[in-house]
Amino acid sequence: MEDEEKEASLAYWTPERILEREERSRRARSARAKGARIEREAAKIFSAWWGKQFKRSAYSGAYGTMAEDAPEQIGDLRTPPDFPYTVEVKAVELSMDGIFLKNRRSSAERLWDQAKAQAEKAKKKPLLVLKRRLWPYIVVGIGRLDAIPDGDDVVIHTRFGFDNDLVFITGLEFFMENFDKATAKT
Repeated sequence: MEDEEKEASLAYWTPERILEREERSRRARSARAKGARIEREAAKIFSAWWGKQFKRSAYSGAYGTMAEDAPEQIGDLRTPPDFPYTVEVKAVELSMDGIFLKNRRSSAERLWDQAKAQAEKAKKKPLLVLKRRLWPYIVVGIGRLDAIPDGDDVVIHTRFGFDNDLVFITGLEFFMENFDKATAKT
């Protein structure tokens, strides 16, 4: 309560504090716009590949998470009913090494656990799509890409996340080339 009273007083709002608050607000708006742009771009890529329309989910997936009658809107992208994944799309600023560091709980693992929770609600598999500026899209999905041997620098199989799930990590383009749409399996 004291902090609220302090912020409410006119003496608290010095020009420096006003500028600091405006800067934080500007950065937050910029991050939201960047996330929305990357989600729209990913939706176009998935639509062209799958042959059906993908769109950004309302409120970046929050609507589908809250509404029991809208499982297709769970995740960042609204997917066609026959698509076996929920899709979480995230902009990341760290290097890929920093994202996937194993010596601590990495940011990618937290994002993976979020994607997995969303997928369980929709009764689908999770697919986490990561985008770093000037890098291609990276995909983290559950299971294995069995047609591809480990160690060829195209796909990585590893244990990941809170539940130590077996996942594959690869480029989005490579994932799309090796996904069997007829059987909807990787």
